[in-house]
Amino acid sequence: MLFNQEATRLFTGTVGGTAHVWDMSAASQISMFRGHHVEVTAICNSNGDNYLCTGSTDTKIKLWDQRQVSCAATFREHKGAIQSIRMSPDGRWVASGSADGTLKIWDITADKVLASFDHPGHTVTTLEFNP
Repeated sequence: MLFNQEATRLFTGTVGGTAHVWDMSAASQISMFRGHHVEVTAICNSNGDNYLCTGSTDTKIKLWDQRQVSCAATFREHKGAIQSIRMSPDGRWVASGSADGTLKIWDITADKVLASFDHPGHTVTTLEFNP
């Protein structure tokens, strides 16, 4: 569960593999994204609320375009469940941490890994960009 910066939207993920965007003032669902086949274990959004990013036990990260209500990209290089994800403050990169002991930095526009860091025998459970 995550709120946007203005606390006007709430983002949630489900065991069934869906992500939901809720309007806080109306207490109603704005949109739903389907694409993971198992639990959504991590969720984050861009500062402008244009993109939502989800990670799952299916080892995939999905970038969702909230304006088009569609999947903009799928990142697949982790070998373990995604435990944490964050978007950079400028919205260009996504950082992901996995049960496989890796931390990856993804370039959203180039759809590729910029950097990968290994922590053998450890799960990466949390991460954050320094603004």
